[in-house]
This record gives sequence, C-alpha cells and structure tokens, in this order.
Amino acid sequence: MKKILTHMLALFLFLGTNMLFAQTAPELAEKQTRLMAAKLKLDDKDHQKLYQFNLQRLEKIEALSKLREQDPRYLDMRLDQIEEEYHSLLFNSFNKKQFAAYQHYKKDQPYTYAGLTMKTNTIKPNNAIAIEVTD
Repeated sequence: MKKILTHMLALFLFLGTNMLFAQTAPELAEKQTRLMAAKLKLDDKDHQKLYQFNLQRLEKIEALSKLREQDPRYLDMRLDQIEEEYHSLLFNSFNKKQFAAYQHYKKDQPYTYAGLTMKTNTIKPNNAIAIEVTD
C-alpha cells in the first residue's frame, strides 16, 4: 500500500507541482499558518514561528519535486524525513497544550504532505516515534 502512495505522490509531484505551487510558497505557508493558528490558538510570536516552519517545509517539498529523476523510494524517504523534522520542530517549540492541540488538529486532517492529499485517511506511516515529555 505504501508503494501505491509513493507512486501516486510522485505522480502528483510531477504533474501537479505547478498547480500546487501556483501560489508562492510564502502565500501557501501563510494560508496554512492562519488555519493552524486559529485551531491551536497561537499568539503572534508562535504564529510567526509556525509560519517559518511551514515555509521551510513547503520549500523543501518544492525543491524535492523539482528533482529530475524521481526514485519513488528516495522520494518517500525524503518526504517522511521532512515530515519528521517538521513535527520535531513543532514539538520543541510548542508547549504541551499547544502540541496536544496540534495532534488533535492533525487527526482531523487527511494524510498529507503539505497539501498533497489522499482521498481517504486510511494510509498511515509505518514508523512510530515515541516521545517522552518531562518537566
């Protein structure tokens, strides 16, 4: 099933890059940030951090989509790595309540790589990351 997702994602990246990034990365990052900040109830400082994280994530995915040779295994590995880095940034920047709100927000979203969406939310990543929170 993961192979199907990878091939579909490669196809979306190959065919849909212009449509996905018809808006510039900063415009798309701002749109995503506004939606997330409203759900997570972020102040201005956290809103700005989230915008920077979203922008970095989108720029990395956009750069990845412009590779000439798109090996599905490499593409899948890099997309997973970009998502893990993004989640790690959020975990390290948000307080417990904000990160819990983000996790709840993420459950309501379809399985996505910064806007590239599957029609169902049935495909989940195989790897789980355990994070211990201490005060």
